[in-house]
Amino acid sequence: MKNSLYLITGIWLICIIISLYYISSYMFKVSENPQACPIYPNNQQIIFDKTKDNLILFIHPFCPCSHATVNELKRVLAKTNANIAINVVFIKPKGLKSIQQNDLYQEISQIKGVNIIFDRSNVLAGAFNINTSGSILLYDINGNLIFQGGITGGRAEEGDNLGKSRLIQALKNESGKWQSPVFGCSLLTK
Repeated sequence: MKNSLYLITGIWLICIIISLYYISSYMFKVSENPQACPIYPNNQQIIFDKTKDNLILFIHPFCPCSHATVNELKRVLAKTNANIAINVVFIKPKGLKSIQQNDLYQEISQIKGVNIIFDRSNVLAGAFNINTSGSILLYDINGNLIFQGGITGGRAEEGDNLGKSRLIQALKNESGKWQSPVFGCSLLTK
């Protein structure tokens, strides 16, 4: 009887450890993002503002990780008080009738000065070479890429992290090209 209890307890602990391993490997799995365009591409849908830095955030409306990115972006903007052009590119999956009803859209539309653009066929994501929701690009006034990456510490994780710190450094015009990993869903997900 005592041996059975040890066996059951051992199996139970092994199951917990395996579950925690899979959960943490998902939470902190870095999404594959190729190098974004180093120079702002000539684009008719996202007009480059030559008077200030330009930030572009790519979002999939059904990615649960995107809420954390938006919350972190709000914190970064409040902390830096940066005068930047903010463009949010919403991927519009086939069959979705209205993004405006999406709670993430509602949350983003509350950010002062934000310009929301709809990318119906991933044309914009392709033009900037981005494939992960939560990806942020920051271009300086000359159109040079100075930040590429995510600003969360893991999938749907909020709080201080490397990506957020690097974006703040880039917004404070600290020299360098800053990068950080992106934790998010594929922009090609339906």
